[in-house]
Amino acid sequence: MKATSSRTKKSYHSFVSLAALILLQAATGLASAQQDPSNGAAQNPTPRSDSSSSSNAAAATPAQPATGKKGAAPSGRASTQLSPVVVKGEDITAQDAAKHDLAQTPGSAYYTDSAADLKRKSLNLTAADLLQFTPGVYAQSEGGNQGFRLSIRGSSLANTNTYKFGVGFYFDGLFFPGIAQQGAPVFIFEPEAVDHTEVLVGSNAFDFQTLDLGGAINFVDHTGYDSSPFQARFDAGSFGYYKGQVSSGLVEGPYDYYISVTDSSDQGFQDHTRESGRRVVGNFGVQITPDITNRFYFRYGNEYFQNGGLLTNAQIAARPGQANTAQSSQNAYYKVPSNFWFGDKLTAHLDADSQLEAGLSYDYSYMYSNSTGVAAAYAAAYAEQNLSPSLSYKRSDTLFGRADNSEIAFRSDWVFNSRSETFDYSVPTSATYGQLIREQDQGGTGQAVISASNELEVVPKLWLKTGISGIYYRDVDVVEKDIVPVSTINNGNDIQDRFDYAGVIGLRYDLNDDSQVFANVSRSVEPPTGSSLTNSATNASEYNLKAQTATTEEVGIRGKYKIFDGSLSLYRSEVNNELLTVATQLTPTVISSTSNASPTTHQGIELGLNTTLWQASDSTGDRPNNLILRQAYTYSDFYFNNDPAFGHAHLPAVPENFYQAELTYQHPTGFYIGVNTQYSSKIWEDFADTISSSPYATLGLKVGYAPPKQPWEVHLQVSNLTDQHYAAYIRQVADAKGVDSAVAAPADGLGVFAGASYHF
Repeated sequence: MKATSSRTKKSYHSFVSLAALILLQAATGLASAQQDPSNGAAQNPTPRSDSSSSSNAAAATPAQPATGKKGAAPSGRASTQLSPVVVKGEDITAQDAAKHDLAQTPGSAYYTDSAADLKRKSLNLTAADLLQFTPGVYAQSEGGNQGFRLSIRGSSLANTNTYKFGVGFYFDGLFFPGIAQQGAPVFIFEPEAVDHTEVLVGSNAFDFQTLDLGGAINFVDHTGYDSSPFQARFDAGSFGYYKGQVSSGLVEGPYDYYISVTDSSDQGFQDHTRESGRRVVGNFGVQITPDITNRFYFRYGNEYFQNGGLLTNAQIAARPGQANTAQSSQNAYYKVPSNFWFGDKLTAHLDADSQLEAGLSYDYSYMYSNSTGVAAAYAAAYAEQNLSPSLSYKRSDTLFGRADNSEIAFRSDWVFNSRSETFDYSVPTSATYGQLIREQDQGGTGQAVISASNELEVVPKLWLKTGISGIYYRDVDVVEKDIVPVSTINNGNDIQDRFDYAGVIGLRYDLNDDSQVFANVSRSVEPPTGSSLTNSATNASEYNLKAQTATTEEVGIRGKYKIFDGSLSLYRSEVNNELLTVATQLTPTVISSTSNASPTTHQGIELGLNTTLWQASDSTGDRPNNLILRQAYTYSDFYFNNDPAFGHAHLPAVPENFYQAELTYQHPTGFYIGVNTQYSSKIWEDFADTISSSPYATLGLKVGYAPPKQPWEVHLQVSNLTDQHYAAYIRQVADAKGVDSAVAAPADGLGVFAGASYHF
């Protein structure tokens, strides 16, 4: 590879200089806070058993009985650390346990009180709603369905708005794979059933055995301990939107349960984007003995939604509500009649210093897509079943008189049934019209990861994290029938078995009870998925896609200082064989191709900051009287190092600057009002950087009334208040040559939504 260009060197040197300056100033301020007992940095810490007594800045009031044994690691989630957590001899909540674990991560890790956020929203369709204000995360939804575009640190540039690659998805610590045909489907996800969300960016998700560049997202649902025996909620608004939910949670002796049933419908802002869906989410827990707990989970979802298609920038500027002509003429739609996911997790505290956790999950998904009425139109059916067992053993010890925590873990994901069928509905006079013309099987695709990690207190307040994992993955792509190829790409019958490794080493120093600085170096491995294999850019009978690997360096700081509560991270990833997907054909149907790129660099800045601008002296958690500014900023600089075709061009699909802010006033009577904004710089639409979408800034409004200790509340939300015309996300092409192509998904226009809820 040729030497790095002056542009790259200058960018890197500026990046490092800025990082050093910001971290030096932040560390100085936080360290001084440790010497000043009058500031708010040490208020309400989440106690820890290690000698540093450090905690996450956001402590919560316990809201449920014990999630685990006194003095032992809580079982509310797949804990990334083992350190026992004790609160004055009492058990703690799953929420406190999650915050404690995330605060000990020597890297970027974020906790979101999803239940509290959703109470102030009237439009709750996708996981993108729960991922707002998370630094490093780019999540955008459109089209009136569960789909959304997701990228973390430039991961999953192969994403569409339907399936998720490049990020590991977990429900209550259990992996949700979908690793063969299409990636993790989103149709069984229900935001209103989620209690809190944990985002571990990049290799900071090492203890989840996550292989993806973007890291892991863990959605933790409500249980009987934090739910009402009955709750009903209804929302309605613009574009024919409505959504209703009924939920119930209860504790009876050693047993508890939670169940949520939702129904939603949306005519869609864009033409030909009608949607309807139903979802059931629930879990059942039992405290078998004081040391053993078990929880069973189940999820079901079905959905129908029309595909309005992608538009040009000019079409979005003129009339973003129009549909893509080819998609509407084909009556393009997706029908997901049945998606199931079942999981079970057993947690046993073997003694005061060790814990064993065993998990098993199964999912079944079926989807039918249709595009008929024009030449080269097809219908396809996808069915997939996955089985994912997991096992972990965690232990707390001492080494040379210092706290020493270790974990050995195993996770495996196997697709034992994954088939796709394609039918010809192009021309009625065709000899194969209505017939099965392509049959494909990816059963046998799978991954197995075994990892070992250790966290040692080297000296007081300084912790060293080390971890290594061995990885085996098997790629299967067997074309059993191929009468008329859908495209010129043909992978033949291929099976590949490969081995690799990942690792992490990190340092965390506790400045005070609420603040830490951290640094880490890691190696990640992301195997090609089934969809990537199907779209592999090769005409050979055996494809040659390689696993994407990355070496990442990260430094950062998080904590509280007086009125501020936030985090700052700076990272740089050198990526080899990045899996990049381009649209090789846009009309009448979209055909994509995936290949390994030449070396690329991903680097950026992630900043999250909550500021209490004003607070009355009598303000409490139950009766707040304050003015809070919430902000999240992500700077993303992704580019080719020295590509033969694209040189040092920026990678497309993710904006360089992405900013979100919300200013909220809360009154003791329960009234609140907030204004919010979102800004995005332009987004490159091709790898040659010849054309981009326009930058945009939106405004929104939230108003509500939730009187304290009352069983009801009402809320109102106005989105895109100024009716901006902009692209929610784009599907990149190789080289647009400056031509405005139909690659942009239009965002929704001005919308007004209102709702109410009642519980007892």
